[in-house]
Amino acid sequence: MPSYLFQASNPQGAVTNGKIEARSLVEAREALKGRGLFNIQFLQSYIYQATNPTGRPITSEVEAENLDEAEKILVTAGYTKIKFFDSENIGAIREMTIAGSSDGESARRRPTPRQLMGSMARRTLRHKVLWAIGRHLVYLGPLLLWNVVALLHQPLTRLDMFGFACTAIYIPWMILKIVPMVSYHQILDANIWQDWKRMRRYIALARRVRKIMKVGIPEYDLKIREASALASEGKLDEALALMEVVRRNLVKDEAIYLVRLATVYMHAKQYDKQHECMVAALEAGPKRSLEWVDYGTHLARRSRDLAGARSAMVNARQFRMAELVKNAGIKCDGMIALGEKDYARAYSELKTGVEGLSKTATTPIGEYLTTEAKAFLAIAAARLGRKDEAMDLWNEVGPLMIARDDRYIIDDYESAIASIKGLN
Repeated sequence: MPSYLFQASNPQGAVTNGKIEARSLVEAREALKGRGLFNIQFLQSYIYQATNPTGRPITSEVEAENLDEAEKILVTAGYTKIKFFDSENIGAIREMTIAGSSDGESARRRPTPRQLMGSMARRTLRHKVLWAIGRHLVYLGPLLLWNVVALLHQPLTRLDMFGFACTAIYIPWMILKIVPMVSYHQILDANIWQDWKRMRRYIALARRVRKIMKVGIPEYDLKIREASALASEGKLDEALALMEVVRRNLVKDEAIYLVRLATVYMHAKQYDKQHECMVAALEAGPKRSLEWVDYGTHLARRSRDLAGARSAMVNARQFRMAELVKNAGIKCDGMIALGEKDYARAYSELKTGVEGLSKTATTPIGEYLTTEAKAFLAIAAARLGRKDEAMDLWNEVGPLMIARDDRYIIDDYESAIASIKGLN
């Protein structure tokens, strides 16, 4: 059962901090009210870099209701040059490969703020693999050097043979340590491209490695990916049965479960059901900048509810935003303007959003957000008569849109290009 940090006032009026276990935030709030507490605020952890009161730069985390409150806490404590960091997949980072086993909540260790900050600097597959190999070279390098020296000075001694044995043992162990990280990157990338055969191959690999190493990608995450594949293949009943297993046994946070279920319905192209899940997730979970931007973007897609999307963005901007969320919000503004046929504003917002996302969103999921923003930018450019720019952008992002069968984007782009040809 998940636990929630909170701050509240007790019946005597004193402020108290604590932790409560509950199946959801709603249940936690009701339980705290039953204890006679009021002014209940649930706290989140925020990663930051700052200069402490003694002038030393540090990386740490602070617990607060939102980013504004987190900044106030740090400023009051004498911290300066404060910079907050976030990740588009912060929850997965805290549950994923390096942290521990997916077999039980107690087995997973929470990474330190410095580890989380470090993870943001190695988000591409190439950087991740090179970083991991570099970490192992501290041990592998001397072993390899030992082996080279032994080969150059024949005959081999028992100590030389021992060195070869150590290298033969260490290299397979290193590979087993690296494979979960590579597998997760490939699973996410295959999911984005809806390359289900490749995704299932890496899921099977990840499970085999986890069985050997006893650590790896959480099982609920793998099952959710499999459910998305089944939904995309028209096997929605099987997908929902798999998600029910996830709900009962693996995911305890209702809001997270509903967001993932919405994704399954999206792959099944049942957009009304997806919308119902998104609304329920927003009601069940915390409502901060990230949640509002996510909901606003959902409403802006297919111009489902442009007024609602604008309202969501107003709510999002009541909070201080991390850079990634801010750039995703600018992208959402551009999508809204595109739906309203304000093409000049859409072009400006989307161009700014693309530039920001290119710098802050580099995981496969983040790269999809950037690619989608470029697709909408191509449509806006075409509507403004900028044919060459629109076609250059589409040549870059079109293959992914086609692979995902994002028909509403493809049809809008083709319509916009056709309108230019019609004018010419």
